[in-house]
Amino acid sequence: MVDKMGIVTLFCNVAAAIGFAVFALTQSQILKEFGLVAGINIMALFLISLIFIPVVLSFLPAPKNRHTKYLDNPRLNRWLDRLERWSLNHRKLIYGVTAVIVAFSIAGIFQLKSVGYIVDDLPKSDKIYTDLKFLRPILKE
Repeated sequence: MVDKMGIVTLFCNVAAAIGFAVFALTQSQILKEFGLVAGINIMALFLISLIFIPVVLSFLPAPKNRHTKYLDNPRLNRWLDRLERWSLNHRKLIYGVTAVIVAFSIAGIFQLKSVGYIVDDLPKSDKIYTDLKFLRPILKE
């Protein structure tokens, strides 16, 4: 299991750790601490699971045939073989399509506008919201 799933789990945890660690690059001290702690803990969780899951599984009985028969699904195996052939024989096409998708994504990123207001999460009947609504015309002057 470690041989087959270890690298997949590693990349998933690295991606999650990087995602949370990005918060460490912000100007907010709370977000910096959260990002650092979350990133470190996700990688620590990976190491712990890499050690403990195989140990626990070694004490469990082997799975019965009915629990693993889904692995012999001919339709699934046909699709996996087809994906493997595509990835090995049409590499330039796959890279080209990926480059086009990335280019459109980058163009879309530059179209985004960051709009956020402090009072977005407050109920309309909240005292702070009504006070700020009262002050709004005064502050615009």
